[in-house]
Amino acid sequence: MSSSLRRSMQFCARLATLLAFTASVALATITIPAGTGTLTFTQTLTVVQHHCVEGGTAEKDTYRDFGFSYKDAAAAVTGLSGSAVHIYDDCYGSSTGVIATLQSAMLNVIFDNRGDPDGVVTGFNPHGYINPKYVILGVTYAPPGPSSYVNYASSTTLSSTTDAKSTFATQYQQILKTTLGISFLGWSSGVSNTSTTAYTQTSFTSSSDTVSKSTSLSDQTPGPSDPYVGINHDYDIIWLWLNPVQLFTLYENTAYTITSVEWNGYGFSTLDQPGMEVYPVYVGWLNGDITMTTDQAKPLLRAWAAVETWPSGQGPALTSTGTTNDYLSIVHSDPYWQCTKLPSACPTTVDGTRYTNTPLNQNLVYLQAPVGGQPITQTYTDTYTQSSTQGMGASYIYAQTYAWETTFGGGGSIGSNFKYSFGTTVTTSNTVTSTNEWDRYLTSSNTQTATASITGPPCVVSGSTCNPVYTKSTEFGLYEDNLYGTFFFFPLN
Repeated sequence: MSSSLRRSMQFCARLATLLAFTASVALATITIPAGTGTLTFTQTLTVVQHHCVEGGTAEKDTYRDFGFSYKDAAAAVTGLSGSAVHIYDDCYGSSTGVIATLQSAMLNVIFDNRGDPDGVVTGFNPHGYINPKYVILGVTYAPPGPSSYVNYASSTTLSSTTDAKSTFATQYQQILKTTLGISFLGWSSGVSNTSTTAYTQTSFTSSSDTVSKSTSLSDQTPGPSDPYVGINHDYDIIWLWLNPVQLFTLYENTAYTITSVEWNGYGFSTLDQPGMEVYPVYVGWLNGDITMTTDQAKPLLRAWAAVETWPSGQGPALTSTGTTNDYLSIVHSDPYWQCTKLPSACPTTVDGTRYTNTPLNQNLVYLQAPVGGQPITQTYTDTYTQSSTQGMGASYIYAQTYAWETTFGGGGSIGSNFKYSFGTTVTTSNTVTSTNEWDRYLTSSNTQTATASITGPPCVVSGSTCNPVYTKSTEFGLYEDNLYGTFFFFPLN
C-alpha cells in the first residue's frame, strides 16, 4: 500500500469519527390556533448529536411539518398542501424557520415557524372568482363600402387594457395588484381544468390587465353592403367576451380583516364551453337600428349562466332596458354609436385623446369610378407606434352586476369565506366597475401591424352617367383608437 493512500484512509477514518452521530425520530400531531379555527399537522423531530466547530458536541433538532389541514369556526375542514422545516442548533443557540404559504383550492393559510417549532398562523388568503356578464375586448370600425375592409390577422394590438381599481373601496385601490401569465384557464366549481391561447393576457401595471388576440386568430371587419352610404357606424363591431371570470386573492390577518386585494387576471367559465366565447356585436344591434334575429341574440342571453347565483332582480342575460342597461353600457364604448340614427348627436370632430393619427398621417380616398371605369383601391399597412402623452389619457368606464357559482355560496363552506369577504371590499354591492385604458400594447411594441383597404363605389352606367351617384365624403382620415388598437375612419369633406 502506498504512503499517500494510507494517509488518505487515515484522514477518512478521523473524519468519520468526528462526524459520528446518533439520531432518533419522534412523530406527533400538532394543533394550533388559526383565527377562530385551528390548524392541524403532522410533525417529525429528528435529533442529531454532532461535533461543534469550536469544540464539544451538541444537538441539532430538525422539526418537519406536513399534512396540514384547517378547520374553521363552522367545523368545515380543508386540506392544505405545503410543508415547513424548523432547525435548532445547540452549538450556536440559534434556530431557523420559514414563512410557508399552505395552499388549497379556495384558501391559503400563512404559517410562520421561525420563532417556534410548532409555528403560528399569521394570516389567510381566501381566493376565488366572480362571474361578470362580459368584457369589452375591442371596437373595430367599419370602413366605407362592401369591397373595403380592415384586417388584424397578424396583429395582437386588437386588444383592451382593463383597470379594476374602481371596483373597490378607496382603502384597497392603492394596493390592488395583478399576478398573471400569458394564457387563460377555464374554471368551474372553483377549479381550473382547461386552457386556451386564442387570446393572451399581460400585466403592464399593478392594477391592469391587457387582453389581446393571438396572431393565429384573424379578425376582419367589412364595410356596409351599400357602397353609396359612405361610413355607417351601425356596422362597427364591439367584440364582447361573454364567459369571463375575474380571479382575486384577499389578504387577511388572523382577525379576518382584509389588508389588501390581489387581482389575478381573467379566466373563462367552462359552464359555457371549453374556451373563451368572444362574440362580435354590431353597434346597430345595440342602438336599435338593426333588428337581431333570434339566433343572433341567443349568445347574449347567456342561458348557461342561469345556474349561477345572481343578485335579486338580476339574471345572466345582457339587458337592453332598466337601470342596468348592458346594451347602453356596451355601445357607449363607440363614441359614434348614434351617428346613423341621430346624426345630430354624431361627433363632428375627432377626440385627440381617444384617437391618434396614423404615423404617416395618411388619408384614404373613396372615389366613385368614372363612367366605364373601375374604382380605385388604396391599402394601408400600419406599424403601430407609441401612443402620444395625450393619448395615454384615454379611458372608458362601464359597470355591471356579477354572479357567483354555488361553490362560493354554500353555508359553512370554505368558498363562502371568499364570497363574504370579497363583498366587503367593493364600492357598490354586487357591481364590478371596469376602466378600459389606453392600450398598453401600443407602447410596449412597435412591430404589430394591421391593414386597411378601401375600394370606392362602382359606377352603374345609366345613359352617359352613373346611377346612383355617390354624394358622401371622398376622403377619410385614418386614425388609431388608443383604447383598442384599431383603425378609425373620419370623413374629411
